[in-house]
Amino acid sequence: MFKKAKKLAITSSLISGLVIATSIGTAEAATGSWTSVPSSGTGCQVQVWTDATSYGSGASTVDAYAKTNGKCNRTFYYKMSMRTGGGDYASSQTFTGSFSSQSPTKSFDISKINTSEGNFVEVQLYSDSARTKYLTAVDSDDLSIN
Repeated sequence: MFKKAKKLAITSSLISGLVIATSIGTAEAATGSWTSVPSSGTGCQVQVWTDATSYGSGASTVDAYAKTNGKCNRTFYYKMSMRTGGGDYASSQTFTGSFSSQSPTKSFDISKINTSEGNFVEVQLYSDSARTKYLTAVDSDDLSIN
């Protein structure tokens, strides 16, 4: 009887430890929907990745990048901004650059983001380096920033 009780206690401890370890893990990265990009190749799509969808009081940045599905035939010039659910800019932080498969990861300082409404990262895509020939905008999933 003692052996069965000991075996049950060990099994219960292992299962409890596994459940706790799994729930403590880091926040999961999130990707927005794939968005088709006109005049950029057959089947060309771009999406926005963020390091999480929910940011608690301990978070200091929202990290984001844009990536293609590998079917695009051009270099994209972009402007990456944090927006509110109402469509306004949620921060003065704006990043620009170019990419053909994936943009560099950019970090938005959470202390500089207006979090009174829902937020999302918007990447405006252009076909020229002066950013005058607009192609489309690609959005991240909605973000919860506390």
